[in-house]
Amino acid sequence: MKQAAVDLAKSLLEPASHLYRIQHAQLEFHLLRHCVCTTLGHLCRMLAPEVVAPMLDLYEVTIKREADRIIHDAGSRTKLSGGQGGDWEWAKLPIRDGGLGLQDLALTAPVAHMASMGLVARKSSYISDGGHDRPATRVREWFDNDAEFKNQLEQVAGLVNLETGEGDAAAPQQLCPALPALETMPSQKELSAPLYKKKQEFLLQWSKSHDTTQDQAWKLSRCQFNAGAWLAAIPSLKKFQCDPGVFKLMLQIHMGLQLGIAKTVSECEGCKLCPVDPTPLRTGRHWMTKCRHGWRARTHDALRDEIAAMFKQGLRVPAETEVGNLYSQRRSDNSFRPADVVRHGNGGDQQAVAMDITIGDPTCDSYIALESHKIKLKTAAEKHKHKMDLHRRRVNDLGDVPYVFQPLAFETTGAMGAETQKWWASIVSEDKELRKDRGEPGSRLLCGLPATWAANSFKTFWLQSFAMVQARTQANSIGVWVRKSTPLVGPAHEE
Repeated sequence: MKQAAVDLAKSLLEPASHLYRIQHAQLEFHLLRHCVCTTLGHLCRMLAPEVVAPMLDLYEVTIKREADRIIHDAGSRTKLSGGQGGDWEWAKLPIRDGGLGLQDLALTAPVAHMASMGLVARKSSYISDGGHDRPATRVREWFDNDAEFKNQLEQVAGLVNLETGEGDAAAPQQLCPALPALETMPSQKELSAPLYKKKQEFLLQWSKSHDTTQDQAWKLSRCQFNAGAWLAAIPSLKKFQCDPGVFKLMLQIHMGLQLGIAKTVSECEGCKLCPVDPTPLRTGRHWMTKCRHGWRARTHDALRDEIAAMFKQGLRVPAETEVGNLYSQRRSDNSFRPADVVRHGNGGDQQAVAMDITIGDPTCDSYIALESHKIKLKTAAEKHKHKMDLHRRRVNDLGDVPYVFQPLAFETTGAMGAETQKWWASIVSEDKELRKDRGEPGSRLLCGLPATWAANSFKTFWLQSFAMVQARTQANSIGVWVRKSTPLVGPAHEE
């Protein structure tokens, strides 16, 4: 049985070896993630964990080989680091947990099988209808009488039933039910969530003792809301498409790797910075927010324009960018600094809103606080507070103004700050009310709007749009400045 499973896995994974023929990193990545990674996932639901265990080694080797080829530059021979806390372990996490969504089947195989068994139990109980259908009744009785299945259920319960509370109030969270209530078994996604969360916590803890403070901060930022949402954007729409070289850079930047095109960079061509440790240059982080010549304004402006487009095309309300004379901070020409985006009021209960967008680098010193001689990394929910307070004071200096000030804080990973998340939740609620008034469904496809199967609602479409335009513009700019800063080599340049 085990050998048959391995042979079947080989045949299912064989198409992965032909992905390189596409010669487009973005398409190859999505085919790997959605077509190759999911094939063995179905086998994990059908077969017991001990049967699929041998084929999962083959799965790991195949997926890692293709991921290394897609992420890294041709001929570089660079690979995602392995080991218990390596980049490959991160890559197998879901996107929401800081990974690339390449699925850790060795971790989730037991819960995948148990979720499908719960579905079978529900179906058999429904069909048997109190014992009137004998075949269905026998299936349900098998679950009650099979000792091996009972052991598997206990093992899964030990994995996913987490402790909640502290001290005397501690109690297990009964995610996986007992055998009499097998029909209430949650879905595979719900059962897998605590496993991935525990693995994420382990990797973050491992990073504290093995990575630099900056790398720790970057990995923590990757785990925040909407960081890396562009990885889920299907390139069937033009606004979600990337140049293959730029997409490779986006993957390398997201994973915190040294850029393949920046191995020899030691000085910034823009600001002439020549640090002792060239890591910020070789990971591209120097050009994200620090270098004044690094086109950081382009990333900011691209995100600003996308937010304005969300108001005009998504909510269908009037909005403008760069509306002047709204803040007390003055520019060199003595005019007041403009608001990035202004959403106009409707003359009634909707007041005008002036939005100020800021993009912060989670690895900069101001976001890494020293407390009691220990490093404390701030999450996206804790950052940018001082910036937002400063902007509020500037607005207050103007006195009574006919608009509401709304700060929007993002990070270079795409993560949203706390106030930005609250703002976004209010926008999603408003869209729901507007659609209800217009009598429109929640599906963009049914409304005749551009959509993909992964971005078919207002929320998913615009979250992916924000993340994609920020990551793509950022990678484009970094790619240009890395090439400008790369030293020329060869006999003609050595004289």
